[in-house]
Amino acid sequence: MLNRVHALLLSSLTVCAFAGIQTAAAWSMGGEPVHFEWSSELSNRYVTEGIDNDPDSSGYWFNTLTADYRDFTFGAWYGQSLRGSAYNEVNLFAEYGFALGELELFGGVTWLTFPVPDESSTWELYVGFEYEAHPFLTLFGETYYDIDEVRGGFVELGVASMLPTGGLDDRLELTPYALWGLDYGYVSGPRRLKGNNLQFGIDAAFAVADNWEIIGSLNHSFRLGNLRAGEEGDVSWVSAGVAFRF
Repeated sequence: MLNRVHALLLSSLTVCAFAGIQTAAAWSMGGEPVHFEWSSELSNRYVTEGIDNDPDSSGYWFNTLTADYRDFTFGAWYGQSLRGSAYNEVNLFAEYGFALGELELFGGVTWLTFPVPDESSTWELYVGFEYEAHPFLTLFGETYYDIDEVRGGFVELGVASMLPTGGLDDRLELTPYALWGLDYGYVSGPRRLKGNNLQFGIDAAFAVADNWEIIGSLNHSFRLGNLRAGEEGDVSWVSAGVAFRF
C-alpha cells in the first residue's frame, strides 16, 4: 500500500523542465476542470505497515501522478530501487470522495503489480476519512483490504497538526503526525485486529512558485506486538522531492 517515503532532492534540471511543461498546460472535460499533480521523491527506504520492504536496497525513487475530476481521483504510483536490488512496483488506482461538513469520506480500488522480481499482481479495496476537528488539527483513518493474493487487511488511524511557521506561513507548511497501525491479516494471519506499529513523523512543503513546491518528511515507526512476533524491528526513514500542480 502507498505510504510516506524518503529521499534526496531531484536535480534542478528535471525540476525546471517539468515546471515549464506545467505552466503551459490547461485541461478541461465537459466544461469541468481537470487538475493534475505530479510528485517525485527520493528515499533511503521503502516502508509500509512499519516494515522495511526491501532492506537490500540503499535508496528508492517514488513517482505519483494524479488527475482530479469533480469528486473522482485517478492515479498511478511507481517505486524503483536505486541501489542494492532491482525491485520495482506499480500501483494504479481510482477513488471517489465527498464531504459532509468538516468530514471527508473516500473509497477506491488499487491494482498493484510487481514487475521485478516475480511479475505478480493483486487488487486492493480501501475506504477512509479525514475530519477537521480544528483549523490546526485533523483526524484521519483508512483501511485497505487485499481481495486477491493476501486476502487480509490493515487499518491506520492518526492525527495531524499544522505548525505555525512565523513569517513563512504563506510558503512553508510543517505538519507533524502520529499514526497507529493495526493488522487483520495483511501483514500476518489470523484475520483479527492486532496492534502492529506506532508511527510518528513530520511532513514539510515549501512553495517555490504557485504551481510547484519542495517536499520532504522525517519518519520513525515503533514496532508493536504483531511486528515483534514477526521479528521485525523499528525503522526510520527520510524523503525529499518536488511536487507540481497544473
